[in-house]
Amino acid sequence: MKLSRVSMLVVGSVLTACGGPGSQQLGSYPPAKIQTADDAKTWARMSAPNMYSAGYLPYSLAVLSTQFSDAGCPTRTDDGTTIRVSGGCTAAGNTWSGAVVYERARVNGELSDAGFGSYRYESFAIEGNTTCDGGTGVSKTTYDGTLSLTGTSDAREFKLDVRMANGGIASGVCAAPAQSAAYAYSGTANGPNERTTWNGSGRAGSTTIGVADVSTKDEVISSAECGSEAASGATTVTAGSTKLVITYDGATKCDTTSTVKWSLNGVDQGELTGVSCAAAPGGELASLALLGVALASWLRRRAAR
Repeated sequence: MKLSRVSMLVVGSVLTACGGPGSQQLGSYPPAKIQTADDAKTWARMSAPNMYSAGYLPYSLAVLSTQFSDAGCPTRTDDGTTIRVSGGCTAAGNTWSGAVVYERARVNGELSDAGFGSYRYESFAIEGNTTCDGGTGVSKTTYDGTLSLTGTSDAREFKLDVRMANGGIASGVCAAPAQSAAYAYSGTANGPNERTTWNGSGRAGSTTIGVADVSTKDEVISSAECGSEAASGATTVTAGSTKLVITYDGATKCDTTSTVKWSLNGVDQGELTGVSCAAAPGGELASLALLGVALASWLRRRAAR
């Protein structure tokens, strides 16, 4: 899982004392209810590398949209210091608005070509037709917030405060309420690309699953030890009196089905499958696509209580 230059581009500016869009949105969610294996699998996505990728995803979408658009919409400008992707146009049935701004940092006196610096998501949104329940409607997804990356190639620090909102769809039998997801998180990624150790903590949540405190301790991602899951470490999720612990064991039990161990309130619950390190930095396009699907699913999820 190598770190490409594009994949390490991140968003950021110093957060104000009252917090950014993500922090503010998280305050509106009720505490998460973590009771089942499905709940655990949802929250298992909130590990440090996945939090980093959640903050990076809007920029990735913005850049990819300019690369695949034949109509020059959205637009991209680069003056050598700042990259700006701007909406205010319609192409291929999608309407783009707002902007993403990336400001390169200087490392050892030189402008970084490895993604260090800061981004701002300024109500960057895509609006287009979608289908559900046999009908059609218009859906709008908007990103606001910041993500920053500092340090060196072997000792990186990141901070994000991001809100993702879906305006909902409504047309005939096809209807869904407005929903949102938010993240306020900081962490580190240390070591060479071939073996990176992740640590971090913060809060994550959404309209549908509530909010929880999340932290990752020494999650090791090493393709040499296991290419399908994290090699070692743990992620802890705390919501009120409920404590979920996800333990990675790829170094001793590397499964192609990406298994992890989990416990709930100190009681061993066995294994979960499909919990991989796909969203680790390296962020190949397939990895980012998987994360996008996961986030979309998270937003749409209906809690059956």
